[in-house]
Amino acid sequence: EEFLGHHYSRKESQQIIHKYFKDHYQKDLYLHQFDFSDCKFIFYSSQVRPYKNIFNLIKAYEKLLRERFVNIKLILTCDLNSAPEIKNYVFEK
Repeated sequence: EEFLGHHYSRKESQQIIHKYFKDHYQKDLYLHQFDFSDCKFIFYSSQVRPYKNIFNLIKAYEKLLRERFVNIKLILTCDLNSAPEIKNYVFEK
């Protein structure tokens, strides 16, 4: 994993995500207590912008789940409330 020129190991990435969820999702028990140590995940930290292509990322992720049966989590840090088209797509699927 690479972020701002720094390479993170899988373990370091898991620790960063776990700490973020503990700090920011205390009311959501699922995310607050989720253990990333034994699951595969894609982590994409970004805001919703047209050039970021987040909508296509979500569509591709859905294909992995539904057509290829890949057991993986997609973690996005963006606020889907700012993108109603994407939010509706996610909740409909």
